[in-house]
Amino acid sequence: MTLPHTQLYIQGNYVDAQDGGVLEVRNPLSKELVGTASSASSGDCDIAIAAASSAFESWEGTPPSARRDVLLRAAELLGSDDWRGKIMQSYQKETGAAPYWANWDWKLGVDYLRTSACKTQELQGSFYTSTNVPGAQVITRKRGMGVV
Repeated sequence: MTLPHTQLYIQGNYVDAQDGGVLEVRNPLSKELVGTASSASSGDCDIAIAAASSAFESWEGTPPSARRDVLLRAAELLGSDDWRGKIMQSYQKETGAAPYWANWDWKLGVDYLRTSACKTQELQGSFYTSTNVPGAQVITRKRGMGVV
């Protein structure tokens, strides 16, 4: 049986670490080897940060309704029986978690995506009367500050 290998996901592509670094993924309870994962180098991190910053610029210009739709679609996919099974299996193998904890975290992730979708409507900002300039209005705009 071939063990799963998790690559890095950078700029919309699955890639191996530039230096070929690989980590073993073991179940913490049984110590069983359950897979491998690419181990990001500093260079990989620099590329990922630059890619995320670039993606942030286009995402920031995306209308709130489109952002909502993306997040709801992600919640729909992850909430499906197919993805639930995959997530539960990998979560239990990689963390040794009991099935109820794996289910709890899976459900929490789906709910978090739905909640985040609702929050996109809060990005509208607001208007209020200036306290310093008679007859003027102050406009606030909520926006992201960048990639974390």
